[in-house]
Amino acid sequence: MNNWPVQKASSLTLGLILVFLAMLPGAVLAQVNSLEPFLGRWSGVALTEHYQEPGLFGYVQRDLDVDIERIEGGFAITWITEIHGDKEAATKRRETTMAFHLVEPGLFEAVNFSQVNESGSPFGVRYSWARIDNGPQGKSPKLMISVLEIDRGGVADLSHYVRAIDAAGQMDLEYIRDRDGRRLRRVTGKLIPERQ
Repeated sequence: MNNWPVQKASSLTLGLILVFLAMLPGAVLAQVNSLEPFLGRWSGVALTEHYQEPGLFGYVQRDLDVDIERIEGGFAITWITEIHGDKEAATKRRETTMAFHLVEPGLFEAVNFSQVNESGSPFGVRYSWARIDNGPQGKSPKLMISVLEIDRGGVADLSHYVRAIDAAGQMDLEYIRDRDGRRLRRVTGKLIPERQ
């Protein structure tokens, strides 16, 4: 019995698998490279609109600094927010750093940020992920980061950050925070890259 067709098919299948595996590093690198428009240090101002947060209302202006850098297998982002009060109020400063690694094209998972209960319960945990949308040609690329927190009472708190690069190379920021479907806060801002 001639096994040549079977052997040929097996060789062809193996060859396709090897070609696919050889392409994986390039695919991953290409996806990480899609971060290129967002990399670097950015600074600007934003306007915060409060809706239903206790003790907060109206509009508040804040200064923003953002640093996005490439790390092995993904990226890290640090953002600093400064809210300047009136003459009697001190400046409030908050700094947050998160790191993400690539899990599949266009999708990143937070490193050491997602919290999981030992019991496996969805309550009292935090999840975070990021994704890149390069959009059709001519559209602004977007870097989107989402943070979902579920307290032990089952209340869901969702924060969503969208950073888009406009035609002038500046960064548009929109941040939205919802709790159980109710809008608590919306922040919009413009940041410019710091030349090094």
